[in-house]
Amino acid sequence: MKWKHVKLRDCKLPIGGDYAVHVVTIDSDGFVVNPNNYVDNVISKWAEYIGFQRVAEPAPDETLSSGDSETKQAKKPRRKTTRGK
Repeated sequence: MKWKHVKLRDCKLPIGGDYAVHVVTIDSDGFVVNPNNYVDNVISKWAEYIGFQRVAEPAPDETLSSGDSETKQAKKPRRKTTRGK
């Protein structure tokens, strides 16, 4: 599972207090890139308030399709068989 922001794309967000500032990097698809433990904990605690969602990772070889280029195979007609009497 990965964190994805609802609106933000391709940016960096500083989080943390005076003593430690961590940077959340968001890629062009809205996914958080390489979160450390601190970033993961902060996002999990505040996700619903700051626009993050937990989403499943797509498989590496999975391709996204709009459905327009896909063709459905027509079902072959079944041949009726006659049984011997």
